Amino acid sequence: MLKSKIIWKMAWLNLRRQKLHTVLSVIGGSIGVTLIIAAVVFYQSFDYSGKRWVDAHFGPIEWELVPVSGQDSFRSEQVKEIVGYPGHRSAGIATLPVVKMSATAVKPGLPGQGKKAADRMTVLGLDFAAASGFDPESGALRSALSREDQAVVSESAAALLGLAPGDIVGIRTGRHDTVYVQVAEVVTERGITGYRDGSLSPGTILLDERFARRLAGLAEGEYSSVFAAKPANPEYRSGDLSSYPFRFEFAAVVNQKETALTTLAQWKWTYASVLALTNGFAAVAGILLIRQILLLQLDFRRESVAVLRAIGLRRRQVRFMFFAEAGLLITFGTVAGALAGSAVGYGITRLFQANFADTLMRYSNLSIPLVPYLSVRTVMLPAACLLAVLLFAAWWIGGRAGKVPIVETLRAGTGGTPGRKPGKSVRLALLWISFALVAGHLYDVISGAGIRRLNEARPESMVPLLSVLALWLLASVAMLYLALNGAARLESRFRRAGRLIGIAPVSWMMAFRYPRQKMQRSFAVALMFSLVFTILTAVITYAVPMMRFHEANASAKTVFGYAAALPYESGLERSRIEALIGNDALLGRKIRHHAAMEPFRLDMDSPAFTGKASFSMTVLDEAYLKAAKLTLHSRAPEFSTDEEAWNAVLRSDEYVMLHEVYAYAAEDWPDSSSRSRSGLPVRRLQPGDTIELTVYPNYSFQPFSFESEAYRPMTEEEARMMQKKMLEEIEERRRKQNTPVGVRTLKIAGFVSMERQDLYNQLWFVSPAFGASFREYGYHWPDDPKGGYYLLDVDLQDLDGIHEIQETFLLAGFDSLHIPALEQLARSTMDRHMYAIYVAFMIVSVVIGMAGLAIAQHRAVRERARQLAMMRFIGIGKKQIAQMFLLEGMWIGWTGIWNGVLFGTSGGYMLFSLMEISRPPDAPPIPFDYPVVQVAAVALIAMSAAWLLNVWPARKGNRLSPAEAIRIAD
Repeated sequence: MLKSKIIWKMAWLNLRRQKLHTVLSVIGGSIGVTLIIAAVVFYQSFDYSGKRWVDAHFGPIEWELVPVSGQDSFRSEQVKEIVGYPGHRSAGIATLPVVKMSATAVKPGLPGQGKKAADRMTVLGLDFAAASGFDPESGALRSALSREDQAVVSESAAALLGLAPGDIVGIRTGRHDTVYVQVAEVVTERGITGYRDGSLSPGTILLDERFARRLAGLAEGEYSSVFAAKPANPEYRSGDLSSYPFRFEFAAVVNQKETALTTLAQWKWTYASVLALTNGFAAVAGILLIRQILLLQLDFRRESVAVLRAIGLRRRQVRFMFFAEAGLLITFGTVAGALAGSAVGYGITRLFQANFADTLMRYSNLSIPLVPYLSVRTVMLPAACLLAVLLFAAWWIGGRAGKVPIVETLRAGTGGTPGRKPGKSVRLALLWISFALVAGHLYDVISGAGIRRLNEARPESMVPLLSVLALWLLASVAMLYLALNGAARLESRFRRAGRLIGIAPVSWMMAFRYPRQKMQRSFAVALMFSLVFTILTAVITYAVPMMRFHEANASAKTVFGYAAALPYESGLERSRIEALIGNDALLGRKIRHHAAMEPFRLDMDSPAFTGKASFSMTVLDEAYLKAAKLTLHSRAPEFSTDEEAWNAVLRSDEYVMLHEVYAYAAEDWPDSSSRSRSGLPVRRLQPGDTIELTVYPNYSFQPFSFESEAYRPMTEEEARMMQKKMLEEIEERRRKQNTPVGVRTLKIAGFVSMERQDLYNQLWFVSPAFGASFREYGYHWPDDPKGGYYLLDVDLQDLDGIHEIQETFLLAGFDSLHIPALEQLARSTMDRHMYAIYVAFMIVSVVIGMAGLAIAQHRAVRERARQLAMMRFIGIGKKQIAQMFLLEGMWIGWTGIWNGVLFGTSGGYMLFSLMEISRPPDAPPIPFDYPVVQVAAVALIAMSAAWLLNVWPARKGNRLSPAEAIRIAD
């Protein structure tokens, strides 16, 4: 049947006859597809950008080994040990020693022209033959430079400085005056040729390793870094080994690739979750709209379908005819949505990169550029899935077309029969069920039962979460059902109130009568508005107070009480930082005070705490206390001021100052796992309490002696001896770690309120004497800086000054400056951007409801042509008819909007309350400030749009003369 041309020709002609209805249906049906495709394009752009950036700037480089323990470079024997390590050969890991530095590149100007310069350029000195074997896909490395004073320059560096092969470029480091080299080749950035050293470098310059070594001031055979490639195993995927699998006492591992991928994944999944939430509801609303369009189409075709059945067409043939027309409508909407969604997604990606990426980079040094990317296959797949779902709905509704009763329909005329209504007992049951659902949700909100169930949800048991979510959504649907039924029964009261504002009673009566007859249609249109506004209002209710709180408290974010911190690995690196601050005029002006802190970890056990645990310790000194912005949560009664309490810890090894987290018992942390409770107090501690501590050594992060021999070939006897050695050494280490090295009794001078840091959290502030006694038994985790932190007191309000400080440290080779307040501002900026995208997408989703209302009202004018003619004949004027259409649309649209606002508010409040009770007990409370302005603005805009949308059918109904209305009906 579908192969018949006449079927498709009839379907096309029917769509052309109803141009306005067809256009509205295509627009409404395309909105949901547009939003989903836009989200897919936006998400795919993140994915593509990350892979493109990683491939361009890392290629095969998986890890970078850098010197530690006060070394500026690897000595020759250390490089040989790394490169020749047997484990590398066994795992298939290739290595490449390089000389790396950050420098300023300068292009000399011609007479009368100025110079061009670029800071933070990454300069790599390498053996080109070895580099070609390390990165065989980079063709630029296959031939060595013909002279030492030549360089290979990446495309980005060449574009920035205007360089071409044969030009001269100067390289200026902190050690030497400018040294000039000739550009031998300009190459595409890929792997080594585009490597970035983590300092927002704008480009890469490759030199011969001997020339670079002299430029860096290194001795023969020394290197500043060793690159390690991913294993040669073809089944290995980037990221399978999240950390470098071997350990060298003289080397630290930098995994910039993993950091970049983690940053991108955070962005990608953050936006994906928001877009999935918005588009999920947009898809549901879109499917409801298409279903409603098809049902309206069926109602309008009911008489012609009955005629076709009367002249002998079978039900299956009628179904095919309806499906052909509906299929064309759906296909047009899906194709239009896919094209529009591709353009919208591309535009959003461009907008993000143009207006947001620079701000985020400025605040947090996130430098992965977002590139719009559009894949036809990726767009076609979700579009095809949506098309299949909608076509299935059309086929299902087409089955109803074949079941249209012939005689009843022909008697009823245009618009068909009102359809089967549920019986009185069914309506009564639905009302009681609706009351029960609404009451259950209100109980959840008012009593807090819903919040408690949400707090009980765990990944292994999502039943509490699903129960609250399901009750919330079902209650919103139930309340809408009650509102539509209840409003119809309050018609007389509305009628009396309408007289006061000049609305004719007959307009009120007729406005409620027709939607009540078409309750299923009215409910579907109102539900579209309700669904969208429920989710929109919920997110506004939750997000706005949270964003206000985080932005207001951004400046309070510190590192150990200081605005900024720079980690260092050794005393030599600390001396370099001190010298830089002392000699640089800009840093001298911008940094008000600086101090060093060298925290360490110590294993201790105490009856006051829940088992043996690792504790973060730091030794107080006067330089640190001078500018540290620390507030005591409470102090011992013997001290009259905070200063006295701090001085007691500084002067005496009998006192300790604890982070305020220790003022709470383990049981005060209901969401903590058993592992995270380790080290927390058994009971709440008070200032002035004494605690007895037993100190233990920890050797877990020191390599075993047998590790360097494990990969060499062995005989069976040697393997048995090696296994025996391993067991003995492991047992000896376990014995040492369980042997106490000291016992101390300390008195709590007070509890300090400060940010819990990512690395050294929940600090203990101890006296210099305590530190001198036990520092040798302390240790650092692999990610901890082995030296400590250089703390800086700077003005956080001076963003330009902060940026200048960052650039100065970057040029000096320090790229790890940590400024929590700026990072919080970056997160806040990202949150605001994400919030704006969410609101924009949801407002576009409102168009789905608008389209449904417009189509329903347009169809109502045609279906009620006879009634309109009769009303005109009996003397009802145009004003009353216009009021009738306006009131109908307002009742349906506004009821859905305010129902969504009501339940969105309750859902957002529950989510906010859950976040509040889930916060640690030492975290400051977040005040709930309902965003009245934002919610009211969105609701009023939607209400105004819904009202204006009904002006058109009201005017159209009045344009028909009584005779013309009867002609249209017939």
